[in-house]
Amino acid sequence: AEMYEGCVISNNEMSGSVTALSSGAVNVLQGGSFIMHGGEISGNRAQHGAGGIAVRDSGSSVDIRDGVISGNSSGNSGSGIYVGNGTSLKLSAGEIIGNTAANNGGGVFCENNSAFEMTGGEISGNSAVFAGGGVYLLGNAAMELSGGEISGNTTTYLSGGGLYMASSATLDLSDTPTFDRNSAGEHGGAIYIEGFSGASTGLEVPSGARLTNNTAGQNGGGIGIAYSDLALLDVKDGATFAGNSAQVAYTRDPADDATYTAHVLGTSWTSPLTQGYNNYDIAYTNGVRIANYTLTYALDGGTNAVGNPASYSNTDTFPIAIGNPTKGGYTFEGWTVDYANASLADLTTNTKNYSIPAGTTGNITLTAQWKKNTGVIGGGESDPTPEPSATPEPSPSATPWPGASNVPKTSDEANLALWAALLGFAAILPGALSWGIKRIRG
Repeated sequence: AEMYEGCVISNNEMSGSVTALSSGAVNVLQGGSFIMHGGEISGNRAQHGAGGIAVRDSGSSVDIRDGVISGNSSGNSGSGIYVGNGTSLKLSAGEIIGNTAANNGGGVFCENNSAFEMTGGEISGNSAVFAGGGVYLLGNAAMELSGGEISGNTTTYLSGGGLYMASSATLDLSDTPTFDRNSAGEHGGAIYIEGFSGASTGLEVPSGARLTNNTAGQNGGGIGIAYSDLALLDVKDGATFAGNSAQVAYTRDPADDATYTAHVLGTSWTSPLTQGYNNYDIAYTNGVRIANYTLTYALDGGTNAVGNPASYSNTDTFPIAIGNPTKGGYTFEGWTVDYANASLADLTTNTKNYSIPAGTTGNITLTAQWKKNTGVIGGGESDPTPEPSATPEPSPSATPWPGASNVPKTSDEANLALWAALLGFAAILPGALSWGIKRIRG
């Protein structure tokens, strides 16, 4: 059978005492095949079997070339697709998204000598209550994964947020597989390896692989694996581990250096960690527990020194020097320091050129203390910005006499009296001259 774009199989339900291998939507039986070129299989439910597609009988096959398998649910395992009993599944494009399983294998569940080949497409946003949020491999199942993306899948209680590989199964990674934003309640946010037995000889992470932003509630944010199996895990140069997290990070014990050097060639790890046996990227708890603490700077408008760290850990080299900040118009007086075991002196004494001493633990708040500069121009730690001078108020002046625009103005009282006398004399002079002339003529 084949399915094309525009075809929708949705909202069907398989309930009652039906075999656990049956699907609520599509069942592929007795050596049959199902090819999906497009369309949608969504919202279907099965009480005991697969919600979307079940590939049940030996020789039967499913080939997903496009389309969407979404929102299906199972009261058991394999809510998106169940693959078992010598059957096969191929995924080259399309999406298996948002399916939920009450037990294991939210997206795809493979068991009993089944084969799953994934070269492209997406398995994302699926969930399982117990293990294998995206994919669950069990009972001699074999998966070849060379491309596509397994992302955003979750488990509530157990392991393998992206993919769970039981000890009897095999997983072959090649080319460019991507595991991103998967989350496990216990171990292995991206991949969980229960162990290696049967046909499996180990796991190789290829140079093009990306394991990013995955989370484990306990150990192995990227890959969950037993300590005794570390020599069976090889990481090639070029593989990327970034943004992964687990409950606690660890340093590598020198006793494991030889194993690490022989099997781990990758150099890209979750920052600030610099090697892969750290528990965030690869499950590992044999070293020293790394405790990370934050540094908070209260600068009161100042600018922090370049290079001042945002955090520190118990495995750093002590003392850790803290540079002095700057602030225009102010002189830095020092830091006051507040942390879990801070003394009164730490809280009240200004300390320039502060260094975090060995043995310090806990988050630290450093508060900058400033002194405002006054009257200093062209010198000092931070020159003040000159304040503008006030414009002087004009002095009040007397209204000049008429015709006295050319009279000099002065505040000297004696000079003012002299000028007044001269002006008075000038006013009577014409009259005096006239009287004198009349007297002469008379």
